[in-house]
Amino acid sequence: PTAVPKLDAVLVNHAANDHFSVPTNLDLKGATKAYHSTIYVDSLMQNLGLPAFGHTIGDHFTVGPVKVTLTPADHAYQNAYPGMSKRHFKNEDACGFWIETPDGVIWAPGDSRLIANHHLTRPTPDAIFFDFSDSEWHFTFEGAVKIANAYPNTPLLLCHWGSVDAPDFNPFNGDPEKLAKAVINPGRIKVLAPGEPFI
Repeated sequence: PTAVPKLDAVLVNHAANDHFSVPTNLDLKGATKAYHSTIYVDSLMQNLGLPAFGHTIGDHFTVGPVKVTLTPADHAYQNAYPGMSKRHFKNEDACGFWIETPDGVIWAPGDSRLIANHHLTRPTPDAIFFDFSDSEWHFTFEGAVKIANAYPNTPLLLCHWGSVDAPDFNPFNGDPEKLAKAVINPGRIKVLAPGEPFI
């Protein structure tokens, strides 16, 4: 992160440390003037002295010519594991981002269980940062296939799978080749290396 020269904004979809890494965000402080997230995550960022802004689900904000709207997520996994947290988490503590740019719409739904009346009914985005892992607190494999097939021509930029070296932990694993066999138009699945651009 110390090599990042400049960011217009940092978007954080929930407080888990694979998304909201405190050391990483502190290292990025000199490169950006704005961090955006939910109301809860904003409170954590404010405590760190970051220039943060909190939003409710459905709210929008702008970053230059880009409009960002917070979308719903179902990812209050902490409540299912006694002792993980003293706090009771709410679904609105996590979010996705619907990002409208001059060149197209990018949807980053974030980590979430499948919300059928939301995830399967959006307008068609131009690309999806696709949370792909076979985990009960994510879309599950079957849910991922449903979302992919709800937008059959949209490029799927796979994320979350393979992001942490934990081969026995389902949330960080998934097989892109298995997904390719199950979705319409599998050529739109994109597996990118860190730092690799996608136009």
